[in-house]
Amino acid sequence: MPFGPPGPNQHKVASANWPIGYSFLIHITSRTTGLSSLWASKLVNVIFLTLIFLLLYLWYNDNAWFVALTFVSYSSFEIFSHTWSEGPFLFFVILLAYLIYKQYDLPDSSRNWVYLCSCLLALFLLRYAGLVFLLLIGGLAIYCFWKKDLKGVKQYLMALSVATILIGTYLIYNYNVSGAIFGAHNVRMSALGQVDFFMTYLNAIGFARIYVESKDIVYYGITAFQFVLIVLFFVLLYHEGRRSLSHKSRLLLNMAFFYLLTISTLKLLIHAIDFDYRMMAPFSILLFLGVLTVIQKNESTSRINWVLKSGFIVFAVFSIIINLPNRYILSVLQNLIY
Repeated sequence: MPFGPPGPNQHKVASANWPIGYSFLIHITSRTTGLSSLWASKLVNVIFLTLIFLLLYLWYNDNAWFVALTFVSYSSFEIFSHTWSEGPFLFFVILLAYLIYKQYDLPDSSRNWVYLCSCLLALFLLRYAGLVFLLLIGGLAIYCFWKKDLKGVKQYLMALSVATILIGTYLIYNYNVSGAIFGAHNVRMSALGQVDFFMTYLNAIGFARIYVESKDIVYYGITAFQFVLIVLFFVLLYHEGRRSLSHKSRLLLNMAFFYLLTISTLKLLIHAIDFDYRMMAPFSILLFLGVLTVIQKNESTSRINWVLKSGFIVFAVFSIIINLPNRYILSVLQNLIY
């Protein structure tokens, strides 16, 4: 259980504002390496970013490098350059997609519900937003029932039932020790206006920063280039039709928009969710993975697709240039040279 600021008697006060998972990872890493909590958190993010790349290689084999371009997007730079729980959270989001995709292909598929349940627990313990994926698994159980896939129904319901019981137990414990299930005493109403709300969506799907303070020629150029790539992508979908979407890309895109729809609905109902690149990260990462999977799949069958792939590679390079702290890097290089 994480602790908040000391109370009136200088005793530690239990806080339900954050689940215990990320704090536990930092603590274990700090104790193991002897690093401070700050540097231990950086190391945790580096470890999980490495695990993401390994998982992508396991899933995509030699094409993993292309879909990994997702992680030079603006939102990815923001997430992995700070000390936040989104790094490990995104690993388990992608792992959940992988487990769903490989549901019947694992060496012992009868135990897949255990892996799914463990993944759901990890998502919840890292961020309360992980509860969204319980709804996803419930929806998949209903879909399998509709398709008369009784094995899938059994797997998803077992994972959902066990995860719900364990998560419910944790939330009851939260309430008993802190007086709030989700840290409700500290929840504030989001002051995000309609314009900021819209800009958050744009930032979430931007390989480079869409909204910047100084709008120079580079800003307009990178925005126009991204718009051209988006148009070409829809031309590809129109030209290739349903053939352009593989099972893998459909899964990733469906998960992305399911997360977006669920979070947007909660935002409208509760008004206490801050929409930023942290909250939107699962959507943007899954969206980019799905889009790049479509492009990678149709690489050898469409000239438009070849142009798209080349364009995304060029755009990724521009994104790195735009998003990295260029002035700081140049100053360090100058100090090293001179």
